Amino acid sequence: MKIGFDGKRYFHNETGLGNYSRNIVNALCQNFPEHQYVLFNPKKTSKKNQAPCSVVTPHGIWEKFPSLWRSLRPGKEAAKMKLDIYHGLSHDMPLQTDKRMQKIVTIHDLIFLRYPQHYATLERKIHTMKTRHSCKISDHIVAISKQTKRDLMEFYGVEEKKIKIIHQACNPSFGIKKNDTELKSIQKKHRLPRDFFLYVGRIEHRKNLELIVRTLPKDKADLVVVGNATGYAKGYFQKIKSIIQQRNMDGSVHFLRQVPMDDLCGIYQMAQALLYPSFFEGFGLPVLEALWSEIPVISSFASCLTEVGGRAPIYIDPNSADDLQKAMEQVLTMSLKDRNERVSKGLRHVEKFKSKKITQDLMNLYENGS
Repeated sequence: MKIGFDGKRYFHNETGLGNYSRNIVNALCQNFPEHQYVLFNPKKTSKKNQAPCSVVTPHGIWEKFPSLWRSLRPGKEAAKMKLDIYHGLSHDMPLQTDKRMQKIVTIHDLIFLRYPQHYATLERKIHTMKTRHSCKISDHIVAISKQTKRDLMEFYGVEEKKIKIIHQACNPSFGIKKNDTELKSIQKKHRLPRDFFLYVGRIEHRKNLELIVRTLPKDKADLVVVGNATGYAKGYFQKIKSIIQQRNMDGSVHFLRQVPMDDLCGIYQMAQALLYPSFFEGFGLPVLEALWSEIPVISSFASCLTEVGGRAPIYIDPNSADDLQKAMEQVLTMSLKDRNERVSKGLRHVEKFKSKKITQDLMNLYENGS
């Protein structure tokens, strides 16, 4: 088969959607090398594709209009190349596609519809329009969680039989243990404290960092935040910093941005636990990364997080500071036996999220439509 992918996030996004694209394409190339793979990259970049697949980029006047090229040209290019499948890896599909080509789109979440107040009006309308178009023209829709499947049926009226739940894979790098020398090097490079809780993710209201900084036992452990705030979320970030100042915790909360994947793996392994008391997620990949890194997880009962975390995390009400405080105390006083039991549960659970299984599920969809 000849399979094409929207490569925008693969080449130009270093976080969630980019990691999803790279994990999927790279694993498919590795596990199913008998097929041909093509990435449609709307903007030329010096970054090399990590997988042995072809790359199609704009030429001539189209180089000046990468967004327009992404909407108009991949479908036509795919038809010329006689691709069997075009897979939009992050909500978007070309406006025009060959009817003979199977069309698949991955929808990660519909948070812009569930929390419209956190999006600029134009941004929300564009997301809504593009996602509706993608759902309409696609033969199959990949939802990365049961929550996303429910949302597709609720907000867009998508027929259940059109949706296939295929979870997000976790980068296998998180399962590789760092030695003491490597960990000390990462700790020194990022000026990390000895004992710390970890938060990974965008800094925005939905992910509930505010509850963490209001509740953190500053005399017992620091907090390392790996993430950034953009757009509307910058106001929320200012609120977070104000709370930190009010609690005199400037030296206890450490913010990191654009951490290389190899370093992030080590930071997970050094943490006391991951704190992820989100109000809502389409998936919640940091929970999976933490379980694979063999550390405890404190998360919430919200949306799909119990689906992603299984029985290993400590779950709390995301509105309850008391719940979070007790959970952090439980981690700090946890016996080695209890900790190992949670780690073992986590490792058993992440087996179903490994790349080999995820790509096999995708290949079944490509070949059989199921």
